[in-house]
Amino acid sequence: MDGVVGPGPEGGDPRPGRRAVGPLDAALEFLARGDWRRADSFARQALAADPSDARAHTVLAWSAFGRDDLPLAEREFRAALALDPECAQTYHLLALTLWRLGAVGGAEAAFRNSLALAPEDAGVAADYGMFLIEGGRGAEGEERLRTARRLEPERQGSLYYQGVCAAAGGRPEAGEAAFREALRRAPEDTAALRGLAESLLAQGRPGEALDAAAAAVGRDPEGTANRRVYHRAQGGVGGGVAAAAFRIHAWFAARRPAANLHLVSWILLAVLAAGLVAERPGDRWLAVLLLLAWGAPGAAYHGVELYLAWKTGPRGRR
Repeated sequence: MDGVVGPGPEGGDPRPGRRAVGPLDAALEFLARGDWRRADSFARQALAADPSDARAHTVLAWSAFGRDDLPLAEREFRAALALDPECAQTYHLLALTLWRLGAVGGAEAAFRNSLALAPEDAGVAADYGMFLIEGGRGAEGEERLRTARRLEPERQGSLYYQGVCAAAGGRPEAGEAAFREALRRAPEDTAALRGLAESLLAQGRPGEALDAAAAAVGRDPEGTANRRVYHRAQGGVGGGVAAAAFRIHAWFAARRPAANLHLVSWILLAVLAAGLVAERPGDRWLAVLLLLAWGAPGAAYHGVELYLAWKTGPRGRR
């Protein structure tokens, strides 16, 4: 369920100069920043002052959700709903929690309650659609995703939903186009990178898929879905010297090293050319073209770049 939308915190984005007037305000500020530990601390202070504050229970639950303490998140979301049963946002968050816990029936009931209270909420519609697709109910899920796109066509996530719909409908080329457009607008969108990798795999392009999956892992190393797609792409690349070049490049990309990744890319293109020579002797001219067009100029360029960096650095100036 990586890539779910989720609702936005009621406290909004933290703004410079905004002063918190109480523990709940402070908890909301830290929640908006993704500082789960401090949000938890201030939410507990708010509950100590007023145990009947439904919003404080919600913030405590949300901070637990962010830390993957799902049993606490479920308990606190239910406590919040016992105090305020008309809050669509809390039902949405409870649905996401139960989904991650594997409580499919409870998650669906919570999604439906959230939609009954907020039928125009694109985020709930999108997450419910993803939930349905993951549960094998593709047609229903696609309809929910189309609803999300209709409700918020300009939202960055709508392109992601479009890609998911296309992939689920057996149209990976259309999915690729949607994910690439999503990445053009937001290059750091990890879910779109993962979707792009899956679309490329479905088209039989494992080398490109491996690059996209490696970039997704690099941005979110803990995401299990990212690692799953990465390993699938590795398997699709197969064996041989050329495949080894792809894997080495993806290994570097996934770890985002301090070393010059461009220089590594040029070197690996040379390895790839050597692989073509070894595996497909008839394509030697292509290997030579690769070396001349990319390898040699690239190595020269980065060699000069590294030399200038050395000359202007502390050691070069001595």
